[in-house]
Amino acid sequence: MADRLLQKEVELNEKHEEILARREALLRQAEIRLGDSQDLSASVAHHWNQAKQRNQDLIEEIVQCQTDAKIQAARPLSVTLTTLKEKYWNMVEQEMPEWKEEVKKAKKDRSNPPSAR
Repeated sequence: MADRLLQKEVELNEKHEEILARREALLRQAEIRLGDSQDLSASVAHHWNQAKQRNQDLIEEIVQCQTDAKIQAARPLSVTLTTLKEKYWNMVEQEMPEWKEEVKKAKKDRSNPPSAR
């Protein structure tokens, strides 16, 4: 009887050791996962802050461009630009009749293929 009890106690001690070893392994895995999770959270937070700063910089740059464009638009045109603009429109008015004739001729030629002429 004492041998059986001793044998049972040895079996229970072995089982207890196995359970403790499994518990240790599970605790190590949990610590590793927690560390990975914390690393991931820190990485996500870092990238989030970088993106937030980049977006803020872009917004500031856009606002500055809008301000510069408004200032530029409020300035009167330079004499050189005004002269070039007037010359351009004069040239367009002079060339327009000739261009219209070329367009009519091209349409006529397209509607009458070479085989029909």
